[in-house]
Amino acid sequence: MKKLLLSGENDIWYFKTTSTEMMFYLLINSQKVKDVNSFDTIIDKDYNPHIILERKGKLLYYHWSGRQWEKGPHPNVTDYSKFFLTLSKELGSVLVMCKEIGPGIEIRLLTLQQNTWKELARDIISDPIRVKAVFYDDECFLIYTKDELTKTTVGIANLSDNRWKIIYESEILNGKLLNWAVKDGLIYLLMGQVIGSDSIFHMCSGYYQKGFFSKSLLGSIDGWEGNPGIYSCENNNMKIIWSYLNNIYLGEVDTKKQEFAKIIKSDIFYPSELKVMTNSYNLGQKVMFLNIFGTKLDFPLILTWEELELMIRGKEFSQKKFNRPTRSN
Repeated sequence: MKKLLLSGENDIWYFKTTSTEMMFYLLINSQKVKDVNSFDTIIDKDYNPHIILERKGKLLYYHWSGRQWEKGPHPNVTDYSKFFLTLSKELGSVLVMCKEIGPGIEIRLLTLQQNTWKELARDIISDPIRVKAVFYDDECFLIYTKDELTKTTVGIANLSDNRWKIIYESEILNGKLLNWAVKDGLIYLLMGQVIGSDSIFHMCSGYYQKGFFSKSLLGSIDGWEGNPGIYSCENNNMKIIWSYLNNIYLGEVDTKKQEFAKIIKSDIFYPSELKVMTNSYNLGQKVMFLNIFGTKLDFPLILTWEELELMIRGKEFSQKKFNRPTRSN
């Protein structure tokens, strides 16, 4: 598990876990924590990271003061199967705990109040869902999937009056949820589908607070690996960056037609391993390369999506062949 956070303008945190430990880096300075099973992180309003990690069956909470890691109150919760850390403008850090109950799932929200984690809400969703992500915008929202043999259902639920309400669901055959992005009240869900030898991207988008959503088929692609990145430009045009077989792809989406207008395949760092780092609380939209030209990097090369796009377009432009006009006598 790997995660990247940008704190302020210069501090870049890189978190990763192995089978025996978790390591977190501030630029090139690293620290190790043994026996970490999983973790989640957020950035607060002062641009400092907070982290919840599971170690030897217990949850531990730490936050960065700007100079050092400080130990906070540890949540006294043991009965859970998955957890998420998110941020509310009014409540601060919010811990979301998931526990399977029969075919459904119980979801608890805890907030940090007066140096103690206190339960804010608890409710059960009876459907057999798998929570993929959590974000807060006045209310708490879940992004989830329901996986069946030949299809996957992608959905969104929100917590209103301490009850979970499903506000959107969409089915996709032989597909999966790849990534998501939130911007200015809009949510984008990117899904990948494989039919025979064909790979296809689909996009669901909508105003999650208004309950209006639409789904579109973006187009066929060579394939994908990992989690593609979704981002929008100043003119609200959507773009997607992904990797496949050590190449990098940049897809431009025509937002009116809701389909790919252009796909650029680039070997600019070939062979390379690209990982997209996106979430609702990360500052900036970043990608990182874990290896370039086949060389493994101790600390990843980090670029903004705009920087990588400029490099891809620059190489594409340099490779174009122009026919020189002939001079007539």
